[in-house]
Amino acid sequence: MNIALSRLLENYFFKSIASIKILEQIILRLIQVRSVNLTKLAIGLEGTDNQASLYRKMQRFFSSFDLSYVALAKLLVKLAKIDGDKWLLALDRTNWKFGKLSINILVLSICHKGIAIPIMWDMLDKEGASNNIERQHLLKRFIAVFGFSKIQALLGDREFIGDLWISFLDDNKIPFYIRIKKNLTIGRTGKELVTANNAVKKLKNGQELVLRGKRYLGQNYKGPKVGVAALRNEDGELVIIATNDRASGALALYSRRWEIECLFGCLKTRGFNFEDTHLVNLDRINKLLGILAIAFTFAYVVGIWQNEVKPIKCKKHGRKAISLFRYGLDYLTRTLYFVDQMTQQIEEIIERFINPLLPNWMEGMKC
Repeated sequence: MNIALSRLLENYFFKSIASIKILEQIILRLIQVRSVNLTKLAIGLEGTDNQASLYRKMQRFFSSFDLSYVALAKLLVKLAKIDGDKWLLALDRTNWKFGKLSINILVLSICHKGIAIPIMWDMLDKEGASNNIERQHLLKRFIAVFGFSKIQALLGDREFIGDLWISFLDDNKIPFYIRIKKNLTIGRTGKELVTANNAVKKLKNGQELVLRGKRYLGQNYKGPKVGVAALRNEDGELVIIATNDRASGALALYSRRWEIECLFGCLKTRGFNFEDTHLVNLDRINKLLGILAIAFTFAYVVGIWQNEVKPIKCKKHGRKAISLFRYGLDYLTRTLYFVDQMTQQIEEIIERFINPLLPNWMEGMKC
């Protein structure tokens, strides 16, 4: 049992020692095997040598463990060391099929240094796009915990449009940068029927444009007017952004929405292979994502630390040869495979981060 990691989890989750012990073992095993397969994760549990018994123990854990998602969000923010900042949020869905089951998750994340930190999410018990009510519910949960003042802006892809949703963001003074479809009607008046594509169709590859004045979105749109900026990328594709903030900076800021796509890649094929889960109960998949979020953020902050110790080399095009997340994950994985050194090294790594991670109400309790 890793004492430092268990202390960290106990500070936020207040669960039984037995539950925290299993949670700690799952996190370390996730980092080691990079798979959410319960059979592989069960091998890392302490107890009997009977694999079937360990697997049942794992199943019981996911069935009975009650994860506090508010506490989890606060832990992730502290662990990533971003609690003092204003946050650029990205909203997106990740989805896949397991047999006949559609796994569809609406995720709210914080963009930070080239990747997004998952903070809150909702399991959508349906296929397809989210709706206004589902988006508002998730964002209101975030605001209830962290407040409006932490939001720098919200980024969203073409799914996240609609007059009720746009009105909700604007009424609450939440700056947004949302991509719109090229065939969406935009106009300076409600009667001006001009598609976004026609307004910017003369752009050449690599060119961008900020439209003058503010526009309505759609023929039956009842929301506020927005600013519009457009870019035709090097592949000839139009990227058109609507915002209630500065249209002149919309394209640069929106480009950071890609960081949530990087997050999904790390949770899936470039990290923990989330899509390989055979769990079919949405509540248990929800818990698994919570545990993955801890493992992901832990690897990410270790990657930042290791990059300060030994900087990642850059390739000829100027980008880093490996992401900070992968750098940290590889470092932790190597550490966990050296059994004789593992306990001491993991203790030392955790201790680097544990002091600033104590909840505020515990600060006065330290000797």
